[in-house]
Amino acid sequence: MRKVAREIKRVLEEGRIVCIVCDDTLINGVKYPVVADLTKIYVEEGFSYRDKIIWIKPEGYIRISRRSGVILQHPYPMYFYPDNIQESILIFQKGKFNYKEIPQDIKELSKIDTDEYQREKWYLTTWEITNVLPLKNRPEEGIAAFPEEIPYRLIKWQ
Repeated sequence: MRKVAREIKRVLEEGRIVCIVCDDTLINGVKYPVVADLTKIYVEEGFSYRDKIIWIKPEGYIRISRRSGVILQHPYPMYFYPDNIQESILIFQKGKFNYKEIPQDIKELSKIDTDEYQREKWYLTTWEITNVLPLKNRPEEGIAAFPEEIPYRLIKWQ
């Protein structure tokens, strides 16, 4: 990921934004702080940490997994492994953005629809958006899928 951060910094224009959808992960009973690790890497590579948005997936959209089902078999403390219904969206910026360099006609084309902004609550640091599952026997099989609403908001907002 450090190599990725360096390459993004190399090709990204000054003032532009990098958004990463990720979260901490549990592998073979060991929890890895992916969000903290990525934040450290990007800051060390010279990006400014702008913000973190929490993407909340609907509670009823997931099933009881092996992870959360453990407590049903062993209803005791220390067997609690909750299902993860959230992911982090980390936002970093390369340098400063100069609005004065942007032509007025481009600014107008980029203008945010403030009604949509209010209605969809883009101003919150939590976004409740239904997840998308990868399809079987398709190129994206096995790849973490996320709804188009996330890049849509990030592109419009950033």
